[in-house]
Amino acid sequence: MKTADTPKYFTLRRKIAGEMREVVTHHGSHVDELWALQLAIEFATPSFIKKHCPDGKLYLGIEGSAFDEHPRNGGEGKEEHCCATLMAKALEEAGLLTTAEHRRAHQHVMQYVLRDDTSGGHPMELGTVLIALYKQMADRPIEVVHWALDGFAAKFRNPKGDFTLQTIGNAMYQRGPRYYEHALRWMGIGFDALAAKQSAFEQALLDLDNGGAAIWTEIDHRRDSIKVAVVRSDNWRMNGACRYRGAGLTIVRQRVGTTQIFTNRMNPVNLGKVALALNVLEAKIRGYDGKHLADVIEMGGRPGSVPGGLWYYDPALNAIMNGSLTYIVEPTRIPLGFVARAVMDNVL
Repeated sequence: MKTADTPKYFTLRRKIAGEMREVVTHHGSHVDELWALQLAIEFATPSFIKKHCPDGKLYLGIEGSAFDEHPRNGGEGKEEHCCATLMAKALEEAGLLTTAEHRRAHQHVMQYVLRDDTSGGHPMELGTVLIALYKQMADRPIEVVHWALDGFAAKFRNPKGDFTLQTIGNAMYQRGPRYYEHALRWMGIGFDALAAKQSAFEQALLDLDNGGAAIWTEIDHRRDSIKVAVVRSDNWRMNGACRYRGAGLTIVRQRVGTTQIFTNRMNPVNLGKVALALNVLEAKIRGYDGKHLADVIEMGGRPGSVPGGLWYYDPALNAIMNGSLTYIVEPTRIPLGFVARAVMDNVL
C-alpha cells in the first residue's frame, strides 16, 4: 500500500544515445510518457540529451521539464500537447525524426496514444492492460515500464494493426524464432493482469452486495435523479462495480485518505464547479487567508496552484482526483461526508 509519504517519482535506467541513462517519471506513467521514452530510445543523440537534459537525466511528464505538458506554479500548460508530442516535436526540430517510414510509424502509434489519453481504450489494448499491471505490481513500477516499452518497440517496428495484446504479441513473434518465448511471456504477463483486474471487480461487487461497503443516496439533476455511491475502499475496481450497480456518481476514499469522484458517462453531470468548491473548502479547513481563497478561484481550482489545492479536475474523464492508488498526493483534510455534500450541492 502506498502512503502519502511515498515518493511521487521513480527512476529507471535505459540505454539512450549510446549509454545507460537515468529516466525520471511519476508512478502510473501514462502511454504518452512511455511512448515519449521509446522515441528517445530510438532517436535521441548525445547532443539532443545535452540540450534537453542538462543534468543528464530524462524527465518525462514531471518537474516542468521540456517534456512536461502540465501547468506549473499556477501557470498555463502546453496546450494541444502531451509528453509524446513534445518529444516528437523536439526530435523533428533536431532533424532526428525525419524519414517517411519513421514518421508513419510514429503517427500510427500517436493516434492510439491520443485516443487512449482522451477517451480510454479497448479492454485488451496496451494502455488498459498497463493500468491493470500498475495495480497488480504497484511495488514494481520499473518492471511495468519495461513491459510497456517492449510493446511499443514491437509496434514501432511493425506498426500495422491495432494495439491489443494479441496484435503486439504477434508483432514480436514475427521477428523470428528467438523471439517466440519472449512474445509468449509478454502476452502472459498482460493476460495475468487482466485476470487480476476481473478478480478485483468481482470482489468489489461482493463487498457492495454483501458487506454494505457503500452508502447510497440520490440527487435531483435537471429532469432526472442520479444514484450516488459513497465508499471507503482500496479496491481499484470499486468505481466500476458501483457503476455496474447503477451509480451515476461515485465517491471513493482510500485508507490513506486520498479521494476520487467519478461519473457515469451515461449521465450528463459536470464536475467543474465541484472541483472549485472542494479546493475552496480545503483552503478554509487549512486556515489559509482570503488571498489564497481568491487565488484558488482565479486558478479554477487547479492542484498545486495554491496551498491546499489538492483536487484535480480532469474534464476529459469528468472526474476529480485527490490522488489515486498509484499517484499519491497529500490526502484531503475534508471529512468524507463534507465531500459528498460538496458534490451534491455543486453538480451542474
